[in-house]
Amino acid sequence: MFVARLKLDGRLELRVRHNNQAERQTIQRHANDPVFFAVHEGLYARSSIRAKYWMARVVSDFRQQFIQNRVDFVIVGTAS
Repeated sequence: MFVARLKLDGRLELRVRHNNQAERQTIQRHANDPVFFAVHEGLYARSSIRAKYWMARVVSDFRQQFIQNRVDFVIVGTAS
């Protein structure tokens, strides 16, 4: 699950809470480079992996913040 919150300064705070360990690790690896997710949005959107699909939806909704490197990721654990 993703919870997106647009802050007053225009930055996006994206809370990541799901059980897909591989995707959580990918997000952690690229947390300082949100452009990575904008570049790979098409692949993510076609994925059968729900975590990737929903990341693509978030990127689509907040594309400017991802392209401008204005995303703060907060990994809060699993969805259980």
